Order: sequence, then structure tokens, then C-alpha cells
Amino acid sequence: MTTDGFLLPNRVLEERGLMARKGFPESYDRRALLEFVAAVKSGSERVQAPVYSHTVYDIVPGRHVTVERPDILVLEGLNVLQPAPRGSRPGASALAVSDFIDFSIYVDADPDDIRRWYLDRFLTLKHTAFTQPGSYFRRFAEIPDDVALAGANEIWESVNLVNLRENIAPTRGRATLVLTKDAEHRMSRVPAAQVLSAPPPRPHGQGSRGTELSGIESRQPVRRKATGRVARSRSAGLGRALHEGGRYWRRAGVLQVGGTFVQYAHPPGQ
Repeated sequence: MTTDGFLLPNRVLEERGLMARKGFPESYDRRALLEFVAAVKSGSERVQAPVYSHTVYDIVPGRHVTVERPDILVLEGLNVLQPAPRGSRPGASALAVSDFIDFSIYVDADPDDIRRWYLDRFLTLKHTAFTQPGSYFRRFAEIPDDVALAGANEIWESVNLVNLRENIAPTRGRATLVLTKDAEHRMSRVPAAQVLSAPPPRPHGQGSRGTELSGIESRQPVRRKATGRVARSRSAGLGRALHEGGRYWRRAGVLQVGGTFVQYAHPPGQ
């Protein structure tokens, strides 16, 4: 599940003068995202989330994705580890999305590498998705590559890099685990102490199952206890698997993987 669906519609962003800050914390419908996470966490039968289109660069009216008490749910997003806003207006929730997350992974990289990946991706999209008739960025497909890349670099410097420095990078310390990518998208560093000391998902009931972790570099299995059903993880380069203990788990809970909130389940009757 991506948090893109919880961006405010372009119409609202324009009314609030926020189009140039799309992707910043204030451009999201924070209340809707909190309600979604809380409903999934509480085990609601069906929870809907809005759909975002990267082609039209906006929320798609009338379209939703439905989550039906999944065993595991991964929530991906730039701002999921943001603390609750300070000085919230009266009546606003003091909760943060991260309050509902049991395990989180922050994927880190050098800003220079991120910029290069962004420009490479932009150029690829210029010759593919941007050429579609309904694309919001079609204007970039119709100009020379060097001019388009100059515009993309300006967006990086004035928007993306600012958001990274002011809002995303400061949440690094809030993650349970930090994975570092090298210039070739390989996970170059995984702090062993973080892997070994990462807490198990917070249970709603009692009981625990044995869980096996295989580290990226050493591949040496490490045993610890975790409550709830944990599924196999194949995040790029993560190279480890979490094996469920063989018992069927029913009720929903949440853990987070990859900037992401991961849904897990509890034993029946608990």
C-alpha cells in the first residue's frame, strides 16, 4: 500500500498554494491516513484507500483500493515516520502514523546517488509514460532531453532535496532498522546490532513463535521470538527471510517494513 493515495487532490493543493510542495507532509490528508491505519490495525473487515495516478498526477475520483484484513500489509511512503505535528490546531489528533507501526525500515542513500537515480528515471519516463496523451508531464516529452533534464534538476534542487533534508532524513532515527544503499542500488550496510536488537511486533495478546532471521552479509541464522504471523520478506538486497511458526493467525496487527507499515495477525481468540 502506498501513501500516494492520501495526497490531497490537486484542486485542494492549488487552493492552499501547496502544489509546489507536493510530497511534503502538509500535502497529505493526514486524518484520512491515520483513520486508514487505525482501521486496519483494529482488524476492520474492509478498509478502503484512495487511488493515485502518476499519469494524471492526481487522485482518481471514485476509485479505491480495498484492504480486507490482510495477514501482512506493507505501507510505503516518504513521511510515514513523521511525528505528530507540533502545535496542532484544536481538535486535531496528536497521534502519528508511526504510533500504529510495530517495525520500520528506513532505506538510506547518498543524496548525490538519489539525485542521479531521479534524473535517470525522469529521462526514462520522458520517453515512455510522459508520451501518453493524458500524462500531466507530457510537455516534457515534447522538448529536447537536455532542456527537460535541466528542468528536472531544478525540481530536484528546489523541491525533492529540500523535502529530503527538512522532513525525510530527520525521521531516520525513528526507524527500527536503517538499510543503506550504495550507488548501484545494493544494500551496502545493515547494522548488525539493529537487526539483533530489533523488537518483536507489539502483540494484542499473549503467546509467541520462534522466528529465524538470516543476515545479509554473514547469512548466519539468528533466533529470536516474535508474536504474530511473519511472512517471507524479499526487499531488494535484504537477503533474509522471516519464517512463520506454522500456526494460522487471524486477527490483524501492524509492523512496518521499508518505510512501510506491515500488517501481521494475532492468534485466534486473542
